[in-house]
Amino acid sequence: MNVADMTESEPAQGSISDLSERIRFLRQLADSYLSRSMYEQSELLLWEVLEIQHGLHGTVHPELVETMLAIGELNERLEKFSDAESFYASALSIVEELENSNKSKLGRVLLKLLGIYGRRGDREKTFVFDDRLRSFLLKESKTASEIDSEASRPECLLAS
Repeated sequence: MNVADMTESEPAQGSISDLSERIRFLRQLADSYLSRSMYEQSELLLWEVLEIQHGLHGTVHPELVETMLAIGELNERLEKFSDAESFYASALSIVEELENSNKSKLGRVLLKLLGIYGRRGDREKTFVFDDRLRSFLLKESKTASEIDSEASRPECLLAS
């Protein structure tokens, strides 16, 4: 399953606080499944989170980026690199649309896409994203390891 398979979700049902609480619960449960190597169950829960967020926020919101990154990382673990690429590319598109987006999200997404293209042996895309990441790092005065360590903070990932 990839991000292109996501159909228009029905409007979110319930109050925003109820839905936000449901999102927190589903992410914690997905994290629990992930820690037990129950990847398919975790992915289903993350898809539900993504659908709720889509209903709440539309197609462009920072919370969607975090969930797309989590699903992409899960797909990487399952060696479904095309699906992971799809989620990372969608996350990149959202981050680029958000003018006030957290810059570390852009760095994380670029780093993830660079990793996918490197694993797949796609030299052309690896070169393009390596160049984009280097430009970003120079502009932000950061290193790739700093972005990677920012991504490993508890609020950024489900579980390592």
